[in-house]
Amino acid sequence: MVRRGFNRRTHPERGGDPGARLLRLFLNLSLVVLLGWAGFGIAPADAQASSPVGYLGCSMTRDTVIGYHALGGTRLWETIQYGGGAIINWQNSKYNGPYWQKFDAAFAAHRDTGSIFWQLCVSDDSADLSDEQFHTIALSILTQLRSRVGTMPVEISSQPTYVAPHVCPSSGSNGPARMLALANRLVAEGHVQRGPVFPSLRADQLVDRCHPDEVGQRILGNVLAERYGLAGTGSASAVPSPTVTTSPRDSKPPASQSEPSVVTTVPGVPVPNTPSNEPSDKKPTPVSELAAEGDGSGPAVIAVAGAVLLLAGIIVVLRLRGRRRRPDPASTHGPREDSPVEAR
Repeated sequence: MVRRGFNRRTHPERGGDPGARLLRLFLNLSLVVLLGWAGFGIAPADAQASSPVGYLGCSMTRDTVIGYHALGGTRLWETIQYGGGAIINWQNSKYNGPYWQKFDAAFAAHRDTGSIFWQLCVSDDSADLSDEQFHTIALSILTQLRSRVGTMPVEISSQPTYVAPHVCPSSGSNGPARMLALANRLVAEGHVQRGPVFPSLRADQLVDRCHPDEVGQRILGNVLAERYGLAGTGSASAVPSPTVTTSPRDSKPPASQSEPSVVTTVPGVPVPNTPSNEPSDKKPTPVSELAAEGDGSGPAVIAVAGAVLLLAGIIVVLRLRGRRRRPDPASTHGPREDSPVEAR
């Protein structure tokens, strides 16, 4: 009777082939990476690029969205009357009820909303507030917003300015500059992402001392079209800004309206437009400069990593097969040293 000692080849359950275990590891890692690429790298990006975009802001935001819709845009919510929606009024318990009610109604009608555009506006009656008070108010609004929309992306912008020397009295002399600084701070702190930047408006593009006329609305709306697309594709071609012909205007424009949520030119603050301050077809904010925005290479990197792991797994398979084809010394030269034969 022959009694053999321990042999990994005849008792794989006692240790297993290290190469086989390595092969299984490579294949499992490859599967995980590829599933992650398919499930988390592409699908959410496509869904977010086609989902509706909600918004909150002021009367300037409303007019911008009107211009976007006039260009054929359908991705942003319908026009909402946010007149007077300076940030102090969104936070003030005396006034915030109607604003949030309008937002809630639109959000309920578009449950597939994928991101929020938030435009900061200021009013002249809040000129005495400090920058820290503005920051506290903005965080309070953001807390209320997060309680409604969860963790979906929120992109923030400040109200546009005017071409000097025009001044809108409703926002104060330095209100827009303070809103821009506040938006930059919220982005730097990681609370929100940077949104589109709007060009300055000329006096002949206004219907009053603050709000854009039809041409001005389309200029501002074109920025939204460049940023979000027109029909839920996220990559719609930008609509060229309309050609504007300068015409003489009355030196005394109509009296200021009662809504405070408007903009002004701030001395010393550069305007986000061309040197001539003429409408331009150039995108105000290249995608590469947007905060917290990817360059689209994430899914590709994940796919390459999965391919490398698969290739490594194939190499391991080939090496294992090569080893198994070699002749077994034990089968041609008698018993192995670790398999002694007991004498009868």
